[in-house]
Amino acid sequence: MAEMPTALVLVEVGTGVILYRNAAAARLGFAYGEEPAQVYDTTGARKEDVALPHAVAARGQPVAPEVLELRRAGHPPVWLLVRSHRLGPTCVLTFEDVSECHAAQAELRGALLARDELVSMASHELRSPVGALALALDQISRKATQAGAADLQKLASLGVRQVRRLTVLIGNLLDVSRLRAGCFELDRERTRLGHVVREACDALADQARAEGTSLEVVVETDGWGQWDVDRMHQVVINLVTNAIKYGDGSLVRVHLRAQSGMAHLAVQDGGPGIPLEERERIFQPFTRATARHRAQSLGLGLYIVHEIVHAHGGTIAVESRPGRTCFELRIPTEPQSP
Repeated sequence: MAEMPTALVLVEVGTGVILYRNAAAARLGFAYGEEPAQVYDTTGARKEDVALPHAVAARGQPVAPEVLELRRAGHPPVWLLVRSHRLGPTCVLTFEDVSECHAAQAELRGALLARDELVSMASHELRSPVGALALALDQISRKATQAGAADLQKLASLGVRQVRRLTVLIGNLLDVSRLRAGCFELDRERTRLGHVVREACDALADQARAEGTSLEVVVETDGWGQWDVDRMHQVVINLVTNAIKYGDGSLVRVHLRAQSGMAHLAVQDGGPGIPLEERERIFQPFTRATARHRAQSLGLGLYIVHEIVHAHGGTIAVESRPGRTCFELRIPTEPQSP
């Protein structure tokens, strides 16, 4: 113990007397309470003297594993991982220098923040030209239809569908940046979920036909709630797009019912299914089920769906087997308007 690199101190409970310290603790005077220092937690808050490890240990209270920043005059800051263990009338304190690890974590956090800021800026910049392109293609499609130019109309419609997919992708990237930055907010208003479901599915009808897929939408019982309409529309879009993409041309069923204060929305396809070992991580960002490798994506849609549903106080789950995959969300509703 004397030569171990981790500072180790044995404190007498009740008196706070140092009964033993190893060589590493002797080199770090703070470890046995003889060196003045300013101590901060990982949030940057100053630790009061009564909350310092030695004082807590002297009172016989457990010291939860904690990382502390030690600032001493004439020395660079040191980050220490502090642990304790009660042994009868004594308490063992250990202080491990984790400064290098903390610096590496700070560098990684900075790199991730820079990446997210870049993705956010790029997403914002891409929205304007993509929007202009969508408008131009839509006008070309309309004029081609009026002029009876079927080939041109077909090409323009294809361009419109691809631009819509690109718009969804850009929106997903922007939402991931917002989620990671903690600035993902809801703009709630009272509305019917059935209206949102029908509108979203109508917007995907052309894409479903182009993929050789049929959409079946059933609103058994509608539900009212205080929801962010755009976000709930995005939830339906992402779930149905996912079913079209991975359903291998099978019928996609969208079923909504509301009862006992909850809305149940199920989106089902007849694709190859998701392996059991992958279902637990299917709602994590940048994750795709390998059994559904035919379609290409960034694996963001289900992550964003999960976060939106969770922000509304709901839950989402998936049941899957070969030939059937069903995503079902449950979200609180309110009494129907008179």
